[in-house]
Amino acid sequence: MKKLFDAVTERIRGFVAQRDAVALAVRSPSHESAYILKIIQGEDETDTANLYWSYAEPFQGARAYVDLIVDGFRQKLEAVQKLQEQDGMEPWPGLPPEAADPKGIPFQRLRALMIFSRILLPKLEGHAVVWTFFPMDIQAPLEYTALFENLLKHEMPYPWCHHLRILVRDEPVIHLLKGLPAKVGRVQEYHPDLSVAAMEKSMEEEAADEKAPLPERLQNTLILANMDYSHRRYPDALKKYNVLLKYYATVGNRTFTAMVLNGMGETYNRMENPKEAKAHFEAALTPAIEGDAKPVLLNITLNLGNLMAKHKVWAEAEIYYDSAATLAKAMLIPQTCIQSLDNKGLCQYQQQRPKEALESWDAALVLAKGMGEKDLQKEVLKHKQMLFKETGHQEREKAVARELQAIG
Repeated sequence: MKKLFDAVTERIRGFVAQRDAVALAVRSPSHESAYILKIIQGEDETDTANLYWSYAEPFQGARAYVDLIVDGFRQKLEAVQKLQEQDGMEPWPGLPPEAADPKGIPFQRLRALMIFSRILLPKLEGHAVVWTFFPMDIQAPLEYTALFENLLKHEMPYPWCHHLRILVRDEPVIHLLKGLPAKVGRVQEYHPDLSVAAMEKSMEEEAADEKAPLPERLQNTLILANMDYSHRRYPDALKKYNVLLKYYATVGNRTFTAMVLNGMGETYNRMENPKEAKAHFEAALTPAIEGDAKPVLLNITLNLGNLMAKHKVWAEAEIYYDSAATLAKAMLIPQTCIQSLDNKGLCQYQQQRPKEALESWDAALVLAKGMGEKDLQKEVLKHKQMLFKETGHQEREKAVARELQAIG
């Protein structure tokens, strides 16, 4: 996957470095756009020559969108101005009136803001301001198209957008910005393939590349095994997990040994092989404990609790849920602690121990109320209501019903 992301990074770097085009329309579905934004953020952190302004706010209309961008820009600008004043430096100037005016024409406001951003560069020669407009949700496509058509219009040889680079997201199916190169000029188009299939193919190539560093090959193999599991290719997943297990167990990497054994247990569970699932989950416990891999240990413990509950081995399930609640509490994960206590109560209820079940549920409720977790409160209350109904405690059942109604 590294090679796939490296190719996108190089394309973006090439666009920022060139001087012939002002904009790059990147055709990318919303679920892939987060990767591109992450790449651009990485460039922002490492590129010392250029200044970056990136926005992923939803596009609900041109005016609302520009309002969001101007407000976000203003907040960052004011934060920098305060730091400059504290350091005894001359602060950057405030926003120009044309950009700050909420009644102004949206594309003119945005253009004024972008022109203003140029004066924040230390010098023009060898520097540029990179603007990224990547709304994950475009609810008004016609306004979106019109905004960027109007914004990007410029006249040569003295364009308003000199020393600016603009990346703007285009919808790959609707292709909202397909007319920009002809109507505006100096607009490039780019359609990176970051689909699951493309990533999987890239990782397979990298995992098979004997020249690549072994840790990278193993990481890709682990990701591929998890993808096989997600796509229900269970035999393929187990084959990869076995390769990884032999390596990590041999070199004594306890954390990854536990992770791989846990992944194998989850795979066997999906294959409806509880015996092998339990054996692999239990085998994962020791390396997780020895490696002090608390997140992995918590996942394994929950998997064992869920497996035992699924097959109605209530006494064992109770033990694992109790351990999971303790771990989650120590790790400051209250939601998991609440769910584990709730499940512990269900196990006690199934074992005809209503008093202990109520104690577990009450402990879960105290934590859920303290954290404001209303959905979890409702789940626990429903279990209490079930118990009171079955045991004939009508008044207590009604009291719980009133609590549920109060939550809404």
